Amino acid sequence: MAPSPIDSDVSTFKLGGTLTIPRLGFGAMQLPGRPNRPAVDQAMAVAVARRAVELGVRHLDTAALYVRGGNRANDILWRALHPYPADLTIATRSAPCAPRPARCTARPGPSSSARPSSGTCVNSASTSSTWCICGSDAFENLHRVARRRTATVFQAAIAWGLARSLSTVQIPGTASLAHLEENMAVAHLKLDETDMVLGHR
Repeated sequence: MAPSPIDSDVSTFKLGGTLTIPRLGFGAMQLPGRPNRPAVDQAMAVAVARRAVELGVRHLDTAALYVRGGNRANDILWRALHPYPADLTIATRSAPCAPRPARCTARPGPSSSARPSSGTCVNSASTSSTWCICGSDAFENLHRVARRRTATVFQAAIAWGLARSLSTVQIPGTASLAHLEENMAVAHLKLDETDMVLGHR
């Protein structure tokens, strides 16, 4: 399926009842590189982050622990996107509502328009950010959906999660431009009731 920018096909979720984010975002975990693999070329990682925003991503998930060698996801996002678009939300992982407010580890300065969500301890108990679907049975079921929709199994997984619950926010991550394009094309992949049953068997 041909990749295309995120548009009104992707619904939104109101985080904490106040912050509206698209339910298809981007996870920065893989930008520095994956465990037991070489670090990703920083120029490529920067290009992927920039392309994600070009394709319509407005919700990014990152964390200080996303590090591989000398690569840090937060530094990559800084290089790629600062100054941040006014409608971009950056969420960073920390202990929920810790006594000391979490610092926005992607380093948006005081004049930046990026909005760190986790650092302000927004009550987001009603949403789920999904980043992994595990188990051979689950993948076999999703392969059935993928074949029916002429999509990849990963596209089927992302779309199935979005269709299953309106409170699910999908944050697929990658350090590959081609994989990114495939992930974002899910914005226009619509599943029906038959797909949902196939994916759940």
